[in-house]
This record gives sequence, structure tokens and C-alpha cells, in this order.
Amino acid sequence: MRRMHVALIHAGAGGVGQLLIQLAKARGARVLATVGSKDKAAIARECGADDVILYRETDFREATLRLTDNRGVDVVYDSIGHDTIHRSIRSLKKRGLCILFGASSGIVRAIEPIELAEAGSIFFARPHLADYMRDASEIHARADDLFGHVLSGQLHVTIDRQWPPAQAAEAHAYLEAGKTRGKLLLQMRSFVALVGTNSQIVWQAGETRIISASITNERNTKRGGLQMRRSAAMITCLLLGLASATLALADEIYPSHPINFVVPWGPGGGADQLARVSGKLMEPELNVSLPVINVPGATGQVGLTKLLTGPADGYTIAVLTGDTFAEFADPNTHFKLDQIIPLGIMIQQPSGFYVKMDSPWKSWDDVVAAAKQQMLRVAVTGFGSPDDMTVNFFRNKGMKLRSVPFAEPGLRYPSVLGGQSDLLYEQAGDVRSFLDGKKIRPVIFFSDHPFALYPDIPYSEKLGYDVKLPQFRAIIAKAGTDKAQVKRLSDALQKIAGEPGFSAYLKQQYADPNSYVSAQDSIAYMDKWLEEATTLRATSNTK
Repeated sequence: MRRMHVALIHAGAGGVGQLLIQLAKARGARVLATVGSKDKAAIARECGADDVILYRETDFREATLRLTDNRGVDVVYDSIGHDTIHRSIRSLKKRGLCILFGASSGIVRAIEPIELAEAGSIFFARPHLADYMRDASEIHARADDLFGHVLSGQLHVTIDRQWPPAQAAEAHAYLEAGKTRGKLLLQMRSFVALVGTNSQIVWQAGETRIISASITNERNTKRGGLQMRRSAAMITCLLLGLASATLALADEIYPSHPINFVVPWGPGGGADQLARVSGKLMEPELNVSLPVINVPGATGQVGLTKLLTGPADGYTIAVLTGDTFAEFADPNTHFKLDQIIPLGIMIQQPSGFYVKMDSPWKSWDDVVAAAKQQMLRVAVTGFGSPDDMTVNFFRNKGMKLRSVPFAEPGLRYPSVLGGQSDLLYEQAGDVRSFLDGKKIRPVIFFSDHPFALYPDIPYSEKLGYDVKLPQFRAIIAKAGTDKAQVKRLSDALQKIAGEPGFSAYLKQQYADPNSYVSAQDSIAYMDKWLEEATTLRATSNTK
């Protein structure tokens, strides 16, 4: 921000809004602020706002354009989120900058690139405090810079109200009601020793920020300077107005920003569906979004590698499918069970072979007979997967089958219809739309019991085939993730597993209604599954 720039600052009478107004004015900018009432308008003006918009009485975008002769502003600071973001973008001049740093009205789940282009080639940023305070030197540098403004009198921190910890609920209610006129604080005297005898530490309710209320005599001494720098580092959390738990003093506040949800398969498949359903249900529990990142390739190994090569910081989780986990049975694999932490097994489904509806093979016996005479192509997720092991199992039984891998579900599912494959190995729930549309039909299920939806279709154990690995999908974190973070994530999964929305998802997927396996019991389940996979791999090696 430079002199003569024009800034639009939302919630101008709030604690962060007041600080932003003062900082913008110190840079020589013109400031437009939005507030909800006339008394808050007076607060924003006192902080230096040139124009104040009462957003409850007028559309702030229209007012912004009117106040700027339809040019728009150079930058918008939006802490409101869901209710304002699209109009904030439309309040900017061409090539303006929108900075989203809060979500008091709800999370902004998506911004389409075309919207930014059509609004005037807008730049968009959603910063996280952790990325601007990566180590002690960066924290100290920012704190020193910020405190220069505080100590010079250019920046004044307004404390609206303080509560003892026992009244934390009242503080939250006050915050949620939009009554704030500055910072809301919970007084935590137990932190006094961290700063010094002349300082008082308080912990902000609702947004988890820390501030030192007074820094006095000791700042001129060498020891006092160190203490001030520590205090300054904590106060930076307050002044930046961004959230929670990025400092060591706030480790228990987790998570503080979105958690990446890696799906090692393409969009639209079963793993992708699990991540999107689970992520949506987990958001209210964790109070952050869980954006899905599809990383397909090599039977899920590319996505798994992305998880394992990243930090064990609790901010990346992944879906692990049986297809990828079967790779752990390969004695030459570099993947090991002790590299991951299962947070919970969320879904279990039997797999089967499917043919197109008008296939000349009406039964499993027809398929066996055909495969004795000609090569049949089977669409699988990838080589080394349970799909591929099953194909090899039947090759060793004298059937002429060949695996054809499709990493993308959107290509694999319809391949049996388009002639790219003759059989499809899949779970019924993943291809439900094809089943409901009468486009494909099952000829065998790999299970130790009949499939309730298709009681007349044979299953492997009944036919004497020792091949029945169920498909499972677990959610995992990288080994080394903090135990408290693991518990927070696994507890959230355990809770959503019992919710009606997840039960409806399992029903939609034709999955076992008792699919969920807790984090505590997942290791034993996966050990047993891996033992069966290892046996199947050994017996399915091509002769």
C-alpha cells in the first residue's frame, strides 16, 4: 500500500479493523471502512477512516463505487468472508488486490478464476499467519517493525472488554453478536512469568491472540529487551489479526488453518467421494475447511508420496485405499506401515467383475468359458493392486485375462462400455450410476458371503476361490504427527462416522453399514488385510 492508494476495510470498528485503518493512514492511503452502526462509524472515523459505510443501510459495493467515482479501490481487506467476498471483488479497480483474512460470516469455499478476470484481472490472496512467521528471526523482525509503530504512537491498540476465563462463553457471545469495539480479551495471569514482573499477559477470546498489556522499565536493559521481543512476538498475533495456534504458546489450538485432503486418485471416484463427504462433515468439528487435492498416478503411489514427503504437521491428510495399500505387500516396496498413522477406516465394500449390460456373457460361467478361448481385458486401477492380483489369480486358474490400468475413475468406469475393456473390476457403490442406469451388471463378487443387493450373483468363497480382499478406504496422516493433532483428527472422524449424513453416504455406496474402524483398531485390521494381500500376491504370481 502506497500514498494515494484507496483501501476498503471491512469491520472497521473491530479490533483488527481499527489497526488496519491506522496502518493504512500511516502509509498515506485514503480509507473507506464498513461498519454496522452509527456509534461504530464514530470509532472508525476516530481511527482515521476518511469515509464510513453503514453496510446495513446501503450496499457497500455501490457506496464504494460512488465514493471513488466508479473507479473502485486499490485494495480490499475482507475479514467477513462468505457474505461479502464477491462484492468485495467487484469493489476493486482493474488489477486491484483482494485480501481475504477471515470468515466471520462463513468460509469462502471457492473463487472461480473467471470471476477474478471478469472483475478486472483482480489479484486475490488468502494469507495464513504461519507462512509469515516461519521461524524466530522472522517473528522478531515483524515484531520489531510493528512495535515501532506502537511505541511511536502511530498505532493504538483498543481493548474493548476483558473477562475472567470462567466467563469465556459470554465473551464468545459478545463477539458473535457483533458488539465489539476493539479487542476482546480473556485475562490469563498464569502467563505473567513469561514476560516479566511489570507485564500482564492476556489471551484473546474467540480468535486466540495474545497481547502484553504493559511493557515498562525493563525494555532498556539487555534482558528486558529480550523479554520485550518475546512479548512483541506474541503481540504480533493480535496486530496481524490472524488467527490461532501458530506460536508454540498456542500449540493446543489446532487446527488454525485449512487441512489439505490428498486423494491419490482422479476426481469422481470412490476415494474422491469419501474425501469430499468426510471433509464436508468434518468442517464443523474442526472449524476449518478441508480442500481436496487430487494427485492420481501409479496406483495411488504418487499421492501417498506427496503425503510422506511433506511435513508431519497435521495439515495434510490423505485417503489410503486398498489398491494402494496392497503395494505394501510387495517385498521390494519402499512404503512401510510405520510411515503412516491411520486415523480411521471409513468404508468397506466388496469388489466384483462387471460386464456391459448387452454382453454375450450372461453369467460367470460364460465369462470363464470365454476366457478359456480368448484374451479378455480387465479394467483395473493399476498394476500391483488387488484388482491386478485378482486378475493374476484367475490367470493361474487357466483363464486368459490381462489387466488394463486406468488411474482415472472417469476413464476406467466406462471403458467396459466403449470397448477399451471386456470386464471391469470395481465396487458396486462406485459404479452405482451405471448399475442404476442398466448399463453394466455384475457377474461375480469377491466375498465370503452373498451381496444383499444381488443375492443371485455368485461370490468367490461359494465357488471355492480364495480371493476376497474387500476394498477399504482409510484416512491417514504422516507418521510423526503430534499425538494431540492425531487425536483431534481421529475424534472428528469417529464422530462423523456416526452421523446420519455419513450413514446415508455408506448406503448410497452399497457399503457395509458397519464399515468404520477406529484409529485404535485400524492397525490390527490393516495388518490382517496386508497378510491376506501378501498371500494373494504369492498365489497370484503368473506362472
